[in-house]
Amino acid sequence: MKQRDIIFLLFDTARADSFGCLGASRDTTPVLDSLASDGLVYERAYSNSIWSLPAYASVFTGELPSEHGAVDWEQRLNGNPLVEYLGENGYRTGCVSPHLLSGDFGLSDAFDVHHVVNNFDERLPYPDESVTQTVKSRTQSGKYDSLLEKATDFTSLAMRQRSYRAFMNGVAYFRTKIRNRRGEWTDDGADEVLTRSREFLDSGVGPRFLFANFIEPHAPYRPPAEYVHTYLDEDVGVDRLEKALSKSFVGATAGNVTIGERDREILRALYDAEVRYLDDRIGEFLQNVEAQSEGPDPVIVVASDHGDLFGERGIWGHQSEIDRDLAHVPLIVSHPDLPAGRVESPVSLRQLYTFFTSLAQGDICRINPRDTVITEYFGWDTQLSIEPWDEYENVSVDKYRQYQVALFHEDRFVRFDSAGTAEAFDLETHERLEGGVTKGDREFLAETVGDPHTIHREFRERESGFEVTDELQNHLENLGYM
Repeated sequence: MKQRDIIFLLFDTARADSFGCLGASRDTTPVLDSLASDGLVYERAYSNSIWSLPAYASVFTGELPSEHGAVDWEQRLNGNPLVEYLGENGYRTGCVSPHLLSGDFGLSDAFDVHHVVNNFDERLPYPDESVTQTVKSRTQSGKYDSLLEKATDFTSLAMRQRSYRAFMNGVAYFRTKIRNRRGEWTDDGADEVLTRSREFLDSGVGPRFLFANFIEPHAPYRPPAEYVHTYLDEDVGVDRLEKALSKSFVGATAGNVTIGERDREILRALYDAEVRYLDDRIGEFLQNVEAQSEGPDPVIVVASDHGDLFGERGIWGHQSEIDRDLAHVPLIVSHPDLPAGRVESPVSLRQLYTFFTSLAQGDICRINPRDTVITEYFGWDTQLSIEPWDEYENVSVDKYRQYQVALFHEDRFVRFDSAGTAEAFDLETHERLEGGVTKGDREFLAETVGDPHTIHREFRERESGFEVTDELQNHLENLGYM
């Protein structure tokens, strides 16, 4: 039995068409395209959800979101079956991440080595300090018209209360804001993720399973300064970039914020620059792995947890409903014992569980395509700290609080919700197909998932008892969820 090292590189928020090998209009991924040309490219890979927590949990459990239950910020996953299995079968396991695996959700507990990358410069040293909380509340209520006005009020309150902790928070916060205004952008942790990943692979004995996680493509899109104008003219200044970045994706999806075509172009260019930056860094990392390797060549898997939208179907970011471009993700497998090729039939990310456990047994295997794969979503409020129908009068609770499940076939996808709606769409054009929901679709749904209304009702009736820590809340705020 030959157990190879496994390197699993997971992007956050990289849609399938952000990779050249899957149709990108820009030269965003030359390194990964080269890896793909020698490996297997899954052209129709789909995430099992449209945002990170349930998608990650499906990879590490092999289960659908409705089975593992980690479908909102108040739920914690009990155990990590994939990593536990790998450990029991001789693998040393390591996780390097700036994301949700910081411990609050249970996904990182089983790893032998777990390194949290502090990617946000503006993470406050004292997030629960009273002046900070007051100014935060005033900001959310729309009190300030400018950063200067906010800074003046903060300073006045801090001096009045003689709060050292408030001043420390202020220095951290405004230093980052000023750097952003100047365009002094740095990466979101990728450099340290890859440095720590190399350290893990260079230490101990094999076989090793490395999970390295990257959040660069997640909003706000601020690529390192030297990449900002990769796909933008040099005369597009920082003020113009920050104007586009200041637009709320939640507000735009709700219909309360307008993001114009030029803003959209800028945002997509910055997003693609983030992907290109990651591709360059991963190229350096893989060269180092090849140079330092003394054993069999590793199996390398590159994927993304979900996509992102730039106004398609009125959606910005990754929220509100299951969409083709939110579920469709890149998936590349480089296995020294498998021939290169492209797989056209659907697969889902939760199949990585079986793929990785088979590798642990020394099997030469591939991810087998399916006729149909499943994506689930438990409602817009499961992602947010707000109730969007309370914040935005034109957002319908009856529509956006529903459970949704989509069946992705080779040429179409069918979306059901707990209110009884069923719609079919052409995968190529995303046009609605009249009469496209078949009896077979309904039977498949009943056999594999169950009744959407029952799933919705049982989810809404449960209580979690989970508490969001200050550290987690600050992390989610930086990602735009709170």
